[in-house]
Amino acid sequence: MTMHVDAAQGEVLDTLSSALDLAGFRTKDRDASGFRARRIPWFSWLSSAAVSPCVLRVSLTGGGVEVVVENTGATPAPRRAAEGLSGAIDGFRSRGVAVDWSQWEPALPPPNS
Repeated sequence: MTMHVDAAQGEVLDTLSSALDLAGFRTKDRDASGFRARRIPWFSWLSSAAVSPCVLRVSLTGGGVEVVVENTGATPAPRRAAEGLSGAIDGFRSRGVAVDWSQWEPALPPPNS
């Protein structure tokens, strides 16, 4: 997914991070060019089974922001990611910030995997 947001880069990252946090994600590895956000289902702490987290990479690009799903994880994480990203878009729009975005598609696996 790519987003083009008419706002300062720091504001864009802050808004995306806050919206994903409200959707149950935690920001990791943040720097001036982006961050990773991951969500581990709450029930994984209760079971001994390995549960894979949903991981998003948010990166500033020349003309906007790129959000890549590095791992979809277990349900309902992908739905929560969509809710968080929608919340960020709604937040930008409510402040009168112009934003447009492309379709969100999970990262494709490497060939022959």
